[in-house]
Amino acid sequence: MKKSTYTQLLIVPVVLTTVVIAVLTYINLEAWQRHRAVAIQKITREFLEQNKHKIHRNVMEFVRELEYIRQNHKEHLDGDLRQKVALLLHTLDIGNKLYCTDENTTLPPSKLIELFPERDTDHDNITFFVIDKSTEKILSGDLPESVSPTSLIGKLGDKGDAFLDIRENGERLYFTAFKPFDWIVGAAVSMKDTEKILQKQITDKYNTLEKTHENYLFVEQLHDINGGKDYATVIITPNDYEPAGTNISDDVQDSEGKYFRKEYLKALRENGEGYVEYTYRKVHQSEEIKKLTYFYLYKPWNWVIGTGVYFDELDTILKSRELIIQKEMSRRITNTIILAIGFILLSSLISILFARKVTRVIGSYIDQLNREKNNFETLFENSPDGIILAADNIRFFACNKAIPAMFGYHTKEEFLSSRNVLDISPRYQEDGTLSEELIATYGRQCMEEGSVTFMWRLVKKNGDPFDAEITLTRITFDNNNIIHGAVRDVSEKKRLLAETLQKDALLIQQSKMAAMGEMIGHIAHQWRQPLNALGLTLQKIRMYHEEGILTTAELDKSINKSKMLIDKMSATIDDFRNFFKLDKKKERFNILVAINNTLALLEASFKYHNITVTVKTPEEHVMFEGLRNELEQVILNLLNNAKDALIENNIPNPTITIEIKEDSEQIRIEVRDNGGGIEPTILSRVFEPYFTTKDQGKGTGIGLYMSKVIIEKNMNSTIKVVNTGEGACFCITLAKEQV
Repeated sequence: MKKSTYTQLLIVPVVLTTVVIAVLTYINLEAWQRHRAVAIQKITREFLEQNKHKIHRNVMEFVRELEYIRQNHKEHLDGDLRQKVALLLHTLDIGNKLYCTDENTTLPPSKLIELFPERDTDHDNITFFVIDKSTEKILSGDLPESVSPTSLIGKLGDKGDAFLDIRENGERLYFTAFKPFDWIVGAAVSMKDTEKILQKQITDKYNTLEKTHENYLFVEQLHDINGGKDYATVIITPNDYEPAGTNISDDVQDSEGKYFRKEYLKALRENGEGYVEYTYRKVHQSEEIKKLTYFYLYKPWNWVIGTGVYFDELDTILKSRELIIQKEMSRRITNTIILAIGFILLSSLISILFARKVTRVIGSYIDQLNREKNNFETLFENSPDGIILAADNIRFFACNKAIPAMFGYHTKEEFLSSRNVLDISPRYQEDGTLSEELIATYGRQCMEEGSVTFMWRLVKKNGDPFDAEITLTRITFDNNNIIHGAVRDVSEKKRLLAETLQKDALLIQQSKMAAMGEMIGHIAHQWRQPLNALGLTLQKIRMYHEEGILTTAELDKSINKSKMLIDKMSATIDDFRNFFKLDKKKERFNILVAINNTLALLEASFKYHNITVTVKTPEEHVMFEGLRNELEQVILNLLNNAKDALIENNIPNPTITIEIKEDSEQIRIEVRDNGGGIEPTILSRVFEPYFTTKDQGKGTGIGLYMSKVIIEKNMNSTIKVVNTGEGACFCITLAKEQV
């Protein structure tokens, strides 16, 4: 066995080293292939970006040239119109003077109109018109349908002359005033006709220029931007096989089957421009080569202007770069092979020296693995929580010994026999949900999220139900999912929790009863004054009756006053009853109103002891959603404690200040007094149950404790106490999430 192991340790490392080196060589080759691909991508990207800018610049230069030519043409045409109208006016003025020998006479309008030509003799597309401003009638010539004499008169106004563009038919008008007859004389020219002549001059010029594949432009007259047969006509082209005047269709494919014209028409519809890659013949060549073309829609003339760059230049650059990469790859592969041979020899020598030691180490590792396996099995078996292993269909196949003990089975085999989670669960869970549906939901959650923890009602072998906390965890072995379930019996925990809640409820009730005792004292204070007043009123009625001076009006007055006093006493009872109402329903309420309700209960007591209460609040109402009665009870406890401290310490000018503050995250209610504060040694204990500093029989020690329970548990907020320079300050911080 040792000799076989030694031989294996000697041979296997050499073989493995050889394999590893071969793999590394292969990986190196792959890495260089990736490097080559990355280099090609980078060169291609740089080539495209550089040439995109170039062809875009070429097209834009041509567009700027068109704009310059059009602008010059327009300025020249405007000057021509102005000159012809001026010449016409001069002619009319001369004719008028020749006809009239007297300075105070003028040529009759009808005679003068006969001298007026309707069309220019040199340019057939220039027409003349005359409008009488006083009658707003056309005396000679015609106006476009969309233009009226009134609109021209308004356009001219007090100006000497004016121009007007008619978009509907593409005409441009120039007109001026002829003052001798109060006329408007003008000329009109068709811009479409003049621009067609201009377009032909431009196309003829560019079609006669020599074109190369490095410097060319093509222009198409677009008829239908949606494409189709004969959607455009070639007007400038570098190719002989599609000469100027050829109608083209978008139903044309390149050598790779791409409808490139449909693609660039779509780009023109969406953006007015675009880049398209396709194959096309080079200038003066028949072979189709991949190219990148930039198309631009020149909207004034509905021209599609384009130019492109061919990819055969890129192929030349790539071939040069690839030769450099191949040489570098050959050099590195040669170096790798030399290093591999040396490494194999070195590894063989190391294997011989290392084999003996490894043989001993392997034995110790096997022993250690066996120990760790035993430790794991011990931890698994002796875990205080039950552990179940199940397949992804929730069927059990293993468990620890805590599971049969938890469910009342004698052996693990008895528990595991073809059993799943539904076999140990009631039909319905505690909330009425069907167990089968709920466990399916938790199973999916475990598979999706990896882990899920939930409370579950289980059934023992004898049929007794019990509650458990279950944590399911997904574990993957060899591409198979296994569910690890940890089961913890929480029946005792729930029982203790129920007892704690019952104890807290009892303490709350005790706090209520203690508060009720104090409230009865407050009611006595509240009722003392109205009872005295009521007694005096009754005595007054009797005295007036005995003296015979009791009138109906006096009787009604006394009855109304008595009724008012009784209503006030009844309101005191209503406030008392509302304060102790058992209402656990959350509501949205005004913090200031809740404080004022509590102060109303203590008003007489505070007045009796000359205690001044000040409430500071923001201008806007501060609203809170929670248990209003319980918050009022907490405030009552704090006010009673402050009152007792002020009375006990015999404070001159006793004062209680209640301040409400609000920010974006919380609401703060501060209750401050000037009663001297709390001893620092007991400050940290004031919220403990049954802790009191009052004399025997005067305090229960549960008021502040229950205030803390109400604020922190029922309202998810905080209450703290600190000493100020004058006394104690209790601060309630209400979480804004509930607002």
